[in-house]
Amino acid sequence: MQYDYISTTHLPRVGTLSPPDVGDWIAARRAEHRPSVRRLPLKQLQAWAFQGDPLRIAHQSGYFFAVEGLRVESDFGPVKSWEQPILRQPEVGILGILTRVNRGVRHFLLQAKAEPGLVNHVQLAPSVQATASNYLRVHGGRHTVFLKYFVEPGRGRLLVDQIQGEMGSRFLRKSNRNIVVEIDEELHIPDGFCWLAMGQIKELLKQDNQVNMDVRSVLSCIPFVTTGVSPDSEAPVSEFAHHLLASALDQQVARHSDDELRVWLAEFRKRHQISLLRRPIDRLDGWQCGELEIRHETGRFFSVIAVEVEARQREVEHWHQPLLKQASCGLHGFVLQRIKGVMHFLVQACLSPGSRRAFELGPTVLVSDYETLQFGGMNHQILFVDIFRQPPTEWIRYDAMQSEEGGRFYQYQNRCVILELPPNVSLAVSATHRWMTLRQIQQFVKLGEFNMAGRSLIACLDLGEQD
Repeated sequence: MQYDYISTTHLPRVGTLSPPDVGDWIAARRAEHRPSVRRLPLKQLQAWAFQGDPLRIAHQSGYFFAVEGLRVESDFGPVKSWEQPILRQPEVGILGILTRVNRGVRHFLLQAKAEPGLVNHVQLAPSVQATASNYLRVHGGRHTVFLKYFVEPGRGRLLVDQIQGEMGSRFLRKSNRNIVVEIDEELHIPDGFCWLAMGQIKELLKQDNQVNMDVRSVLSCIPFVTTGVSPDSEAPVSEFAHHLLASALDQQVARHSDDELRVWLAEFRKRHQISLLRRPIDRLDGWQCGELEIRHETGRFFSVIAVEVEARQREVEHWHQPLLKQASCGLHGFVLQRIKGVMHFLVQACLSPGSRRAFELGPTVLVSDYETLQFGGMNHQILFVDIFRQPPTEWIRYDAMQSEEGGRFYQYQNRCVILELPPNVSLAVSATHRWMTLRQIQQFVKLGEFNMAGRSLIACLDLGEQD
């Protein structure tokens, strides 16, 4: 069977260009390039200040990002209004991955990138991961390596180019270009970069905090299979992978048609309203603005902190910045079930204040405080959350800790879980949820309809997994 780049099934677990032991290579980079991160009082941030009306924390250049206050009012959900800090960065960043074929094996160029907020300091990142402020060198630092392949036409074959949103609960209308560019030329690969086969990346995604959020976002934009592939023509895989492949190829057995799903989502957007009002960052209802942080009075949710960073291999080796510090680990969970023999995903219509659209699609369950979930408190209004408390081992298809973006969030992780329920387990699906096949999910991802949590989980699926 001849595979195009978009088939992510049955790709080698060992690359022809990568380090012999990728895990050891990442660990060595982590030991050598661990950044120094030190907490500061908010008012000691260099090049940042409380400024403007309404008051916000912003960079003196007017670039990068700002931490603003926001009041949200909506007729959707149990909480109709609240106030919170939010990150505002009206730029479209670049998340770009270079790819090439060597000796019949397709490889993807990733870098071991240090970020101040990562729990383990260094994770695999795209070939280029940069906001416009960074790649335009507002910071006065070094050039972004490999940038030309993503901003200059004709540098390679464009395979993927999609605008995708960031986390709408923490970013205000932030988006990135997710790009995959194929090249034929030989490259000089700087220290800290390596070529990996897709199978290797999928294996690393099964481990905690090895592959960063931005790689997961780009991978979610790559379709799983080419047209014309059938499950029966594939090499032997696990039963679960076989059912995923059938779901990715399904054309006729979906629980809901594509048109029904589009109408369902459009109706949500017409029926429910959301209004946003900027507020001073130091006068948010329910929040306390102290010397070291801006925090919620309950201690839940997240806080705004200030850090000083030293990282030798970055374009700038020393800087100050604000970060959002999550109060606890979160949970992102998909429920799967075979309906009429075809694997379906239980998808949720999610409302987040900073989303580019009023509603985005996401996983079955989104919980920001997983520890509270484990001990049975404060999540009783979240649909289907009980399924994830102590699921039977035989239901678990994926379970790993994954970090959110380390350039804006301080040690923020989510427990990422995919459960397959047996066909005889009955679920009462509410108006906020719908069953979708993997093929339908891929179509809606391409249209920019899925949130970061949903895309991240989809990227972790491994259709080439063998028994």
